[in-house]
Amino acid sequence: MPEDDAFDKLKADEVDYVLYLDTKVKAKSRGYDRGDFTHYYVNEGMAITLRNGKRTNAAIQYIPPFGDDNEYAEAFINFGLDAFQYQFEIITSKELKSNTNLYAKFNENGNELKEKTLLVLAEWIHKKISIEEVKEIYEGKIEAVPFADWKEAIMEKQEGKAYVVVVPIPLGRSYVYYHYLMDAATGRILGMGQPKVSFGVNIGAYNYSKNNSGFVNEKNLEIYNELMD
Repeated sequence: MPEDDAFDKLKADEVDYVLYLDTKVKAKSRGYDRGDFTHYYVNEGMAITLRNGKRTNAAIQYIPPFGDDNEYAEAFINFGLDAFQYQFEIITSKELKSNTNLYAKFNENGNELKEKTLLVLAEWIHKKISIEEVKEIYEGKIEAVPFADWKEAIMEKQEGKAYVVVVPIPLGRSYVYYHYLMDAATGRILGMGQPKVSFGVNIGAYNYSKNNSGFVNEKNLEIYNELMD
């Protein structure tokens, strides 16, 4: 139903939750004092969100943003719903009391990548690395494909295929990029590439290592290999 109608039902306690696409998830930095005024950095992202009756987020799954032409919408939303669903499957099946160890549980599936061809959207490969180098670094089967082929694997749930999704998570002053490795046939998360974190006092926020990239680079490919092992 239309978003406004859904939230009216939530406000009236006629439903328990609303699942919706939030196209402008905002993240605000801490305040920076500059004499007589304070300024903030604000970044935006896109996510599938589960909102409860208190109008707070019960759960959220970030997805790559897409433009008004919606060229990428169907594939990105399909990924988001699969990843969202799998979060709940792991939490319930493993009887987790929080999502603290959720990513580690995803990564327990990483050895399944050995049996699959990993599809990387060609546009997501860093310009400093060639497709030939990608194939040399990654220790499993990997293909750089155009968007049409990448989408087809997702929408048709192709057997024997896995795919990479690079998801930007907005922070106050920057973005952190999570690399999801998904099973195309089942929608299960086979692993996640996450950058290492350190706290930086100079920027008042987290510092991330060089593998915090919105593109597939050498560092990320090495992380994919670690997931396989």
